[in-house]
Parts: sequence; C-alpha cells; structure tokens
Amino acid sequence: MIDEFLSSQIKAGNFPGACYLIAKGERVLKKNCIGFSVIEPVKIKATINTIYDIASLTKPLIIGSLYGLFFQNRILKFDYKLGKFYSSIPEEKKSIKIIELLTHQGGFPAWYPLYLEGKNKKEMIDFILNKLLLEAKPGKKVIYSCIGYILLGDILEKITGKSLNELAKEFLFNPLKLKNTYFNPPGNIRNQIAPTERGNKYEKERCGSKGENYNGWRKTIIWGEVHDHNCYSMGGISGNSGLFSNIEDLHCLALQFLKDYSILFKSEIIDLFYTNYTSYSTEYRSIGWKLASSRVSSAGDNFSRKSIGHTGFTGTSLWIDAEKKGIFIFLTNRIHPEYRDINFNNIRKKFHNLAEKVIFKM
Repeated sequence: MIDEFLSSQIKAGNFPGACYLIAKGERVLKKNCIGFSVIEPVKIKATINTIYDIASLTKPLIIGSLYGLFFQNRILKFDYKLGKFYSSIPEEKKSIKIIELLTHQGGFPAWYPLYLEGKNKKEMIDFILNKLLLEAKPGKKVIYSCIGYILLGDILEKITGKSLNELAKEFLFNPLKLKNTYFNPPGNIRNQIAPTERGNKYEKERCGSKGENYNGWRKTIIWGEVHDHNCYSMGGISGNSGLFSNIEDLHCLALQFLKDYSILFKSEIIDLFYTNYTSYSTEYRSIGWKLASSRVSSAGDNFSRKSIGHTGFTGTSLWIDAEKKGIFIFLTNRIHPEYRDINFNNIRKKFHNLAEKVIFKM
C-alpha cells in the first residue's frame, strides 16, 4: 500500500523519488526507496543510502539535541536571556529567553532574506539582533521562526568557540557512530546525494523587488549544497538548516528521543521534548518539536497526541510516537528540479496513515 501510494505521487509529478523507514524502537519493520533521487542533469535511482538535504529537521535534531545536552550538563539554563550573550542589543530583545526561542515564542518573524543585509554570518547575525523588527511580544505568540533558530545556533558557537559542525560531530555524530550525516557533505559523494531546486527560483520570488539587485543567486541545480539560502550564505552551517542525512542515520537519531533506547539523554531531559510549552496556542511546541495534538500537523490520525515530529521544506519529515515506540521517517526532494505549489503536508499525512498500520497492527 505504501509503495503503491508513493509510486502514484511520483507519477503525478509531486516528487521524483522517496525513501522511508518505519520502526518500532530499534526494530525496523519496513523500509524502501522508490523512484529517482536525481532526474536533472542525469538520472540516478534512489537507494537506501541516498542522502537528503533534510532542511528544517536540523532544528530539532541538531539545535534541540545540543540544547538538551547542554541543559542536562548544566552548561545552559532555560531562563537565560539574549542579553546574557549579546550586551549591546535593543532592550526588547535582551529579555528573550532561550526556551522562548526553542519553542518558537521569541517574537521573531518566520523568515527574512538575511543575505540581502549582510555579506557574511557576523553581519547577518548583527542585523537580526539590532535591526530586524519583532513581530510579537516574546512569550505571547507562536511564530515558527527560522530566525530564532539561527540565533540559537550562534549562541552555541559563541559560548563554546566551536562551529555547529564541530559540536554536532563531538556530541552527536561521533557518539552515535553516524556515517552518512553531515553539514557540507564532501564532494566525492555527490552522486549519493539527492539534489534540490534549479537555482534559487523559489527564494528569489519570495524576495520580490528586494532581491533584484542581489547577485548571489545560484543558477544551476543545487546538488550537494544546502538549499536554504540563508544557511548557504553562512557557509552551509546554521541553526535553521544545513543537515544532510539518510534514513538509517535518522533512525539512530530518532531513537535518542525514546527512553528505552537513548544513549544521549537522561529520562527527565527526554520528557522535555514531549512537554507542551505553548498550550495557550493551537500550535503546540516542545523543545525543537511540534506535538501531534496541534490543531494542524502531518502526523498520522492514530498517532498518540504527545507524538513529536518535524518537517523540512525540501520534502522531509520525521515523527516519533513515544507511547507506541513508533518512528516514521519520510524523505523526498520534492523541490527537485523545481518547487511545486502543492499541499505537501496532505501527502505526508496520507503516508503516515498508511505507515501507522505497519506498527499499530502489532
């Protein structure tokens, strides 16, 4: 049923190929790859080893995980404020708490083309801190924000003196023995990577007239480089995007959020990833993750309501049902070779409704 559904979506032109994995804890119940990972400029079939630009899954898997570990090791506290790390910023921003950024309550806009305001990462961070206007009072509204997560990444780099890439390797990739997970994948594995869009057409259109004089747009197929142009302009490493991985490494990362399997987190830290910090809203957020009990989500209809998940703009998603120990990984490069204006969450939801039957019938 799953393969037939995905094949029909490929035939409809909604994505060129897909890889998925369904597991109950460590036990993989079903995994497969269908279609092509590359259709332009050549055709390459998707395989179990295909590596995808997982886009915003970077937020919970890297930033959420690192903050969980830093909280666990008492290096950081929830109530630390931006003013602790950046002294010369506007007063309204000094009071924003780390936990508010982690749960998308910092008041920052969802997105902004920072590359139009700064030539390098330092200038882009300075623009966020000193010139970018807040859209809401901190702690009062949920605005899913890439900007907030870019700041969270910068804070980690600021307090450790290491890049996010170095921190991810030290605290996540190496302890978990991940072999196919990277920021900035090496060039010699490009054929193993699923490319994304032809140039930056989607972001260029979002920028409108502001981006007309910007000469940094990519024009060819984005392949082996991060699609998100803010992240790309920061060297391919940022808190909002930049991670590349495959289904098997993602399974290992997902296990860290299940108490019976995690080697990274203590039980009380795992609880935080399932805690609803935005109960006043209809969009329920925990540290890095979205809860299935939110009014709108891509979770399956029979997932337990405290299930946590996240999606990526490139066509990726990961959901974890702690109650049933279910792990659902669904990877596509739906913006290859160009962005399609469809409701991709509907496709994700249909996939999850089929995938949940693999676990919940047991």
